[in-house]
Amino acid sequence: MERRYETLATTPAPFACLACRDSKRRCDRAIPQCKGCLQKRIVCDYPYRRKKRERKSPSTTNAVVSPTSGLLTDQASATAETSQASPDYDNFHLVPSHSAGANFLTERFLDPEAFTSAQLKVPEPDIDYLITKDVSDLVGDVANIKAISDQFFSSVQEWMPIVSKTQFLANLVSWLTHKRAELFFLILAMKLSCEQVSGPRTPLYQITKYLQFRIEHSGALSLQVIQASVLITIYEMGHGIYPSAFLSISECARYATALGIDKSILCRDLNGVSRNELEERRRVWWAILVLDRFLNLSDPSRHLVTPDPILENILPVDDATFNNGTCRPEDAYTLGSATALDLGRFARFAQAAHLIGQVLRHVGEGYSESETAQLRRTIFSLVSVSKLEAHLRQLEFCAQTAVCYCGILLLDCSQSKNKGRADTSGIPLDQLSTESNLISQTALQMSMYIAQQPFQKIHDFASPFLLHMLYKVALIYLRASKSTSSDTIADKLHVIKHGMEILGRRWQIGQSYLSLLSRHEIMQAME
Repeated sequence: MERRYETLATTPAPFACLACRDSKRRCDRAIPQCKGCLQKRIVCDYPYRRKKRERKSPSTTNAVVSPTSGLLTDQASATAETSQASPDYDNFHLVPSHSAGANFLTERFLDPEAFTSAQLKVPEPDIDYLITKDVSDLVGDVANIKAISDQFFSSVQEWMPIVSKTQFLANLVSWLTHKRAELFFLILAMKLSCEQVSGPRTPLYQITKYLQFRIEHSGALSLQVIQASVLITIYEMGHGIYPSAFLSISECARYATALGIDKSILCRDLNGVSRNELEERRRVWWAILVLDRFLNLSDPSRHLVTPDPILENILPVDDATFNNGTCRPEDAYTLGSATALDLGRFARFAQAAHLIGQVLRHVGEGYSESETAQLRRTIFSLVSVSKLEAHLRQLEFCAQTAVCYCGILLLDCSQSKNKGRADTSGIPLDQLSTESNLISQTALQMSMYIAQQPFQKIHDFASPFLLHMLYKVALIYLRASKSTSSDTIADKLHVIKHGMEILGRRWQIGQSYLSLLSRHEIMQAME
């Protein structure tokens, strides 16, 4: 036995260890640990075959699963899927089984303090093997990448500015070389968020979701991945893909926390992170906070997955400063000190997230009527500032205003239930709060404005947040029509529904809201 052991110990490994390959240094292939890894005191893992054979060929990779068979659309498609071949999970190759990088990542999660004290860093995994032919065909060449990103920056970026155009263009060539998988994923998410669809579960959506699954399970942690994931969540929310939208925001929050993005709102500067990248991280985290709270407005009894922000948290800088890449630490206000008019629309959105969190807590715990009125006035004061800023900057579709309106309507709904009424929509128009009455009038004006605009403008700048607000106002007019036979009420309801129909061509969730309105109309007629 001893002689056999000596033979094994002196026989070199057939291939260089993974750590030496990653560092591109000569490996003496000593077993059980090479000299280089021994000196660096790191894990030494040997592959069981050559690196060039570890990756599947393009034909094998593409044959893993059809991108259009990975998600269920309805019961009929679920039945059809049972006859399709199941995914070959043995071929996924999500993370190399004996990767030094994977071990480092595990150690970082098990004991982050010790990992930091040792000044260790998790090596970035090479995940370009995840790029299938389907993905490459959708992304296209550099010119197509530029066209997709330009469309995104001139539309969705206007109301959800979480990607720095300056940084994106500056790093594009580098990412094409070193971060192709992450870049392609972000490009697909940009394309997805700008796409006008007749049905939500498109091949593009399913390919993008499949790539998201594989990247997240590869161990890759990067800013581009979480940016893309937020855009996918917006797509799911805007096109009514539930419960995926509700679950996706939870995954975004977890991934962002693993990446340390949640800490970006705690300080104005961070060692080792450029100011522009820190601002991007901060915006991504605020976007997650906004979406988490908005998705709970329809059911405040559900729990948030992100903590409520505090007054010391740092807000995003002005959008113009962010877009031109000139962010400075002194440009950022805290949540408690933000009083300037030129704060920026996304900073206002962050303020709205803070107030909507208070609304959800307020509704869940139950407060007095005076406290409800005070919170309602506070939210409406933010709306007033946002509307003034929107007018100065020619921003007709303010996402943060719509979210604030939804919060005020929810407060009135809660107060109505406390008084024994079924819901806010059952209150006569002349008994609505001052703020809710103004919201109903604003919704009418917005619906008429939407009907007068070319659809391309609606497509580019209208956010899905508007539809929830219009639906709640439509319910008010619908219930009011029950007690008032005035044609004026019916006309107003028709205007709101027409605005929802137009927005529904951009965001499929509008069709679901209209369907709900029809159900309410049927039930009301039967009462």
